[in-house]
Amino acid sequence: MVNCLPQIPQFDEIITAEEVEAVISKLLSGKARGMDGFSMPELKSFGPQEHDLLAQLFNTITATGEWPQALLSSFVALLAKVPHPQSPKDARPITVLPTLYRLWGKIMGAKIMRALLPYLPKDLFGSVPGRSASDAAWELQTALEQAACGGDDIVGVSLDLSKAYNTIPREVVSMLADKCGWPASLKRAYLSFHQNFHRFFKVHGGFHCPTYSDTGIPEGCPIAVPVMIMVTFLAWMEHIAAKIQGKPDVDGIQAVDFAFSTKLRNATQVQPHVLGSFTSNAAVPSRQKRKFLPPEETLCKHCGQEDDAKHRLLHCPHFQQARAHVSLEHALQWPTLLVTRGLARKPASLQAWDDLNFNRSWPMMPECLDHGMHLFIDGSTDGSRSVPRSAWSVVMLEPGSFDYALVQSGPLPGKQCNYRAEMFATLAALCSSVNATVYIDNKSVVQGLHRLQRDGWDQFYWNKSPEIQLWREIWEAWTAFGNDTADRYAKNANQAREHSEVKLYQAACRALADLQN
Repeated sequence: MVNCLPQIPQFDEIITAEEVEAVISKLLSGKARGMDGFSMPELKSFGPQEHDLLAQLFNTITATGEWPQALLSSFVALLAKVPHPQSPKDARPITVLPTLYRLWGKIMGAKIMRALLPYLPKDLFGSVPGRSASDAAWELQTALEQAACGGDDIVGVSLDLSKAYNTIPREVVSMLADKCGWPASLKRAYLSFHQNFHRFFKVHGGFHCPTYSDTGIPEGCPIAVPVMIMVTFLAWMEHIAAKIQGKPDVDGIQAVDFAFSTKLRNATQVQPHVLGSFTSNAAVPSRQKRKFLPPEETLCKHCGQEDDAKHRLLHCPHFQQARAHVSLEHALQWPTLLVTRGLARKPASLQAWDDLNFNRSWPMMPECLDHGMHLFIDGSTDGSRSVPRSAWSVVMLEPGSFDYALVQSGPLPGKQCNYRAEMFATLAALCSSVNATVYIDNKSVVQGLHRLQRDGWDQFYWNKSPEIQLWREIWEAWTAFGNDTADRYAKNANQAREHSEVKLYQAACRALADLQN
């Protein structure tokens, strides 16, 4: 069922105190208090110690899948959809979930959305961050105007699903979670909550008896929106994108590389207004449209010849000036997908080059230098902008000397660009010595290091960076010496306990061992 979806990489489900604090700061004070007793103003009064305790509680729940009984009760308020409601269908149920569950759900919902966003089709608008109802309205308005200008027919459908969230099968949610990068512990904890929590319907100011359910997602759940997006994503890929596979001239669309297609379209230098007339085929008589059009409307309105996307791009005299610099002989060799849709798959050799870089193992970065060394790092990128190749190096100079020695160098693993090469060299330099002066000539890397030095590791800030993994490695390498030193002193403190404490500890261990035996 979910095989039509891409496999999204698994994200990290661990919640930090900083994430708890950041989400609480954005909560609206007027939100309803849950049956766990916590109000929004109370959450906002919490300090760092409480944030840390909440993070520990949430991580324990996620790891075990066990929810405290106090977080398994909610009430349902019924909001009238008509002036004089007569039946349950006339009311919209709003589930007021426990306040702490909503806080956990908001943090996890944000993690789910960050994992989903890069993979969602651009045609999905509902509840997707960065895409609003006005965006959908403008896109629809544009399609209507294009149809009106071209004299084309256009058909649409509007559906309103009744109690949509309440009818989502949880078995489907489980399968979607596996495809959409959810860690197994998060899926278990989420489904465990819905399997065990109960609702009290609020009627005439009082509560009805508790009600359980084995299907659906409650409307007030912060994770309900990402779940609905996942369901819509599945429906789109299964019923809409799958239909595209059967259309003429789209063989191999699953292998299309959209970033490469954009580069290739730019390389052909065909004017945008020419591309705009065929890439969507909205205004071009296709094979299917010809069955319903009068004969005269199947002909090109500019030259009277049989009209289709290839004709407009390569043959129509009306667009001759726009494609004057494009070799017709060369253009005729373009893949059909590129000609009729502006799409292209990445050549096998280019894909092999990318695979080589992304599968390249990271080199060992041992601590190998004395204290006080001066380390110079650099990254180098050559080749074309479309096919770059990057490498990095670290060299050492002794203070007061121009004699140098190579510490380490090599080709860059992963995405090839100079910024990453400079970061990788910085990481190697930090790993090679616990106390050295590192010279860096890349402004962006220096700014990132200053940010770490000033604010420490800010998960919310670095989540926005595509190079979060490298920055995390740099932070851990930078703080490793201090952490190791603190760990050593902590172990020394354990060893330095008074003799009476040591004897008491040993007696406690023996007593526990006796009980277990």
